Amino acid sequence: MLSIQDYVKNSETQARLGLRMPTKEELKQIQDILLDMYKDILYICEKKRLTVLLGGGSALGAVRHGGFIPWDDDIDLIIPRKDIFLFLSTFKKDFGDKYDVTSPSNGGDVPDIVPRIHRKGTLLVNLFDKRNIGPSGVSIDITIMDFVPDNKLPRFFHGVVSNIMFFLANSKGMWLCRNERSDSFFSSNIKLHLFYKFRLFVGASLFFISYRKMCLWFDKWTSLCRISNWLSIPVGREHYFGELLHKDVFYPPKEMLFEGVKAYVPNDLTTYLMNLYGEDYMSIPPVEKRESHPFVLLNL
Repeated sequence: MLSIQDYVKNSETQARLGLRMPTKEELKQIQDILLDMYKDILYICEKKRLTVLLGGGSALGAVRHGGFIPWDDDIDLIIPRKDIFLFLSTFKKDFGDKYDVTSPSNGGDVPDIVPRIHRKGTLLVNLFDKRNIGPSGVSIDITIMDFVPDNKLPRFFHGVVSNIMFFLANSKGMWLCRNERSDSFFSSNIKLHLFYKFRLFVGASLFFISYRKMCLWFDKWTSLCRISNWLSIPVGREHYFGELLHKDVFYPPKEMLFEGVKAYVPNDLTTYLMNLYGEDYMSIPPVEKRESHPFVLLNL
């Protein structure tokens, strides 16, 4: 069965929806902007002695390619819960003229399910056009790493509720960002269409709760546990349970180079990457298996 990613990569789908992939020159421009953004983020973290780690595809890229995965157009970063508010407030103060900040808490200019740093003066619009709820420039997601309960039963309950709240908030965001292009895309396949209609129904049913409140409630719920031996990244690619690892996997962070720039990665990088990508994470996937992000509008 084809996934959403398979449909997005399909050339006929892209042509029908006015989507396209970046050229090599555009991809290099995006990566250069992202690297410049990362340097500013690292500057603030070092200035305030905060922890920032490469996560996901960026951690994989650092160990496999020494930097960006060649076809990747984003940077994945992790900041622990204890550091996130000071980071956001300091970053806004020092770089507010250069970036917009969105986040679940008051540390952002507008609400978002994860903290994001958006480069002002750029525009990158994909299938779900978010311009009606916030900035849509070249951006970096800051995924928050939270302590979770040591006891399995409270942890299971905490994780299930976290996943439900994340689903509801994302459905609300999907409803707010609905447009003709997304309607057309999800009508191309019956399973995708049913999935999309259900998400829109859920989002529309939550009309009595603002998107800001939903993001804030999710953020507060995931931050309930203050200290433990286990950590998770509830908004990560594998969500709460798929990102659940012992704290020794992350601490103390290890230093590496990313495109020649100092960076930090989880202490047990092998365990971290195997958890996300499997034992063969060092193997370069065939072209048809590579994750891609076609866009509608691009202005750098």
